[in-house]
Amino acid sequence: MIYGDANDYNVLVSDPWPQPRTIAGVIDFGDVHHGLTVSEPAIAAAYAILGKKIHCRQRLRSSEDITARYPR
Repeated sequence: MIYGDANDYNVLVSDPWPQPRTIAGVIDFGDVHHGLTVSEPAIAAAYAILGKKIHCRQRLRSSEDITARYPR
């Protein structure tokens, strides 16, 4: 199962103290689906760069990092 909607609006975090804050949970399961594991970080990365000017090489490096961590 792939969560499919990892973005800053769907993450619940712990109380501010003690630091550091941690992820307490996620909400909004409307985009859950079966698929490739790599799609989860790809979706999160797409939300992270939404509306930002990021050079294409930076995106490529990020995707190479992801594929290196999750070999076939």
